[in-house]
Amino acid sequence: NIILCSTEIPTDKELRDQIFRVLQEALADQKGKLRDTVLVVRSAKRDIADVVAKLSSTQNNVVIAASEDVEYVTALVRKLAGLTKDKRIVLYGLNGWTGMETLEAKDLEVLKTCIPASTWIDHDDPRVQRFVRDYRALYQNEPGDFAFLGFDVSYFYLTALYRFGPGFPAHFAEVTTEPLH
Repeated sequence: NIILCSTEIPTDKELRDQIFRVLQEALADQKGKLRDTVLVVRSAKRDIADVVAKLSSTQNNVVIAASEDVEYVTALVRKLAGLTKDKRIVLYGLNGWTGMETLEAKDLEVLKTCIPASTWIDHDDPRVQRFVRDYRALYQNEPGDFAFLGFDVSYFYLTALYRFGPGFPAHFAEVTTEPLH
């Protein structure tokens, strides 16, 4: 039971429409399997009754919230978290949610919330640990995202320059590095 919801704020509506198109394309590729459908719910800022009404008691409910409106997201998460005893719910949100102080970690956890991230740093990777150790020693500070990104970009270009000399731009597709970030 896939439920795509958002407010009628223009930016949310545009995002909801984009996600809907991508979901429809992905579901269309599911040949030979049961075809899921996406239920689209448009709500007012604090009104999530329509989302709750679409939840199934017998199926897994995948709720995709295409909104970064703090008021709406907070109301949605709180309400859905309270329903997890009776309904199986997985919530998909947006990266902007990571900065919302109104969201309780326990609510996000009980909803098995998934939030896409455009970057990720594996702090268990020995290369990352070495980078962090060296960065701390050199700058007496913790490396942020830009430190990792700067290292990765520099490493890529220096590898290209080392392998192909000044004509390296003609060989970008042949340069392979494993980024930290």
